[in-house]
Amino acid sequence: MANVKGLVDGVARNAEHPQTFHIPSAAEKAALRPGDWVKVGFVFSDGKVERMWVLIKSIDGSVLEGTLDNEPLNDGARLGDRVVFSERHVLGILHESDKPMRN
Repeated sequence: MANVKGLVDGVARNAEHPQTFHIPSAAEKAALRPGDWVKVGFVFSDGKVERMWVLIKSIDGSVLEGTLDNEPLNDGARLGDRVVFSERHVLGILHESDKPMRN
């Protein structure tokens, strides 16, 4: 992910804009498991931000690791890229049991 400058800190953004920037609760994030999808905001080097789904592969304490499960609109990231992040970066949650089946 050469052109990815960083990830959106959802906790900080929620603190700045609590009425308009909603994130999952701490309890919801603590219940995450491998196989769940989370929405993560990627900040690209040109300043653009793209929210994309990441499939969680492993959780080790406060470090989550997964793979990008979207085809990005911006250059510099690709479907299947490895993503390492923390609960601060989780902007949305879709549990494995809630994900619609793909054809």
